[in-house]
This record gives sequence, C-alpha cells and structure tokens, in this order.
Amino acid sequence: MSKEKQLTATLEVLRDCPVLKIVGTLDASTAPTFRHDVEEMLSAGYKNLLLDLTLLDFMDSSGIGSLIYLHRSLHDQGGRELWVAGCNADVRNLLTVTQLDKQIRCFDSLAQALDTWKGAPVR
Repeated sequence: MSKEKQLTATLEVLRDCPVLKIVGTLDASTAPTFRHDVEEMLSAGYKNLLLDLTLLDFMDSSGIGSLIYLHRSLHDQGGRELWVAGCNADVRNLLTVTQLDKQIRCFDSLAQALDTWKGAPVR
C-alpha cells in the first residue's frame, strides 16, 4: 500500500518577513494545490517572500516549475524578492542544476535568511 503524498504550506510573519513554511513533497501531485495556495497568498498583497524548505522532503521538476511560477508571479505584481532557506542537499542540487539559485537567493537556514532579510517590506 502506497502512502499518499502530502504538502502543507503555512504563512506566518517572522521579524517583519513573510515566511511560507513548506512541509512534505512538492511534485506533480501536489504542485497544483501549491500554486493555488500561492495565488491566494499573492492576492492578499504579499510582494516579498521567504520559503522555508527545512521540512520539504522531496521536490521534482514540477516543484521547480512551481518555484519559477511563484518567482514570476511576485515580479509581475511588483514584488522584489523570493528567497529560500533550509534546502536539503537534493533540493539545493536541483536549484543549482537548473540555475534557479542565480535568480532566487538560497540560505542554509531560516535563521540565516531572517538575519539577512533586513526589513524587506511585508506588503
């Protein structure tokens, strides 16, 4: 019996920084829900975002597509920054191979990213 893949995305503001905590698997089966959740979040007015990927177990090309979608959506709505923090080695490798790490700032930990955020506007 296979276990159903799940993804949860929870938004919270930490130190004036909107942080979207991603838990689970970001792949072809969960990417549509993730994109829908992101659209709702963007409609709330967030222009800058930090993704906490510390508890992301797995990401495939659909997940990469979702990050590209989020990055473009932020820019299309006048946004400034999309950062990621806490990537495991496999996710970090995907970001490097696809050269997405050249467009999205990557941090080893959430604490490091928050220390660097330095007051980017929440909305």
